[in-house]
Amino acid sequence: MMDIIKDKNILKDFIFWPTIVVVFLLDQLSKNIVTNIFKDGKIWPEESPIRLAYVTNTGSAFGLFQNATLFLTIASIIGICFLFYLYYYKANSKPILRFALGLMVGGALGNLFDRVYQGYVVDFIGVWWWPWFNIADSSVSVGTFILVTVLLIFDKSKQTKISNSDE
Repeated sequence: MMDIIKDKNILKDFIFWPTIVVVFLLDQLSKNIVTNIFKDGKIWPEESPIRLAYVTNTGSAFGLFQNATLFLTIASIIGICFLFYLYYYKANSKPILRFALGLMVGGALGNLFDRVYQGYVVDFIGVWWWPWFNIADSSVSVGTFILVTVLLIFDKSKQTKISNSDE
């Protein structure tokens, strides 16, 4: 294990690790603020397409797997391990992928922390009819979008250029 760390200098990554820390801290700070201000049930503003409120979620995204804390905790740990695998083997030379994976790991850790210590995740952002979400959820979504876009579109265009130059 130590050879991996020495070979790749992954502990010195100035994109991946700070992104994880910033996302985790912003997520936890925002959840703490919302819990203190909105726990009494108020919604602000009441009549708006974008609202803030204190909402607890014992499930996953879109309210799936309600009250399956153990399953979701194990799934989160497996997912985080997979993201670290991707980081080590796929993203080391690509800053945008390291940023995307940092967003995803930071968000996953934020929700995992809630799930382990509270038994639920605090959601607080409501947009029209969309299910309530938080900063961790947003980070995972944005990170996933960046990752998929880079891997499927930009890497594919490089492969196409290489294939066309072989002809």
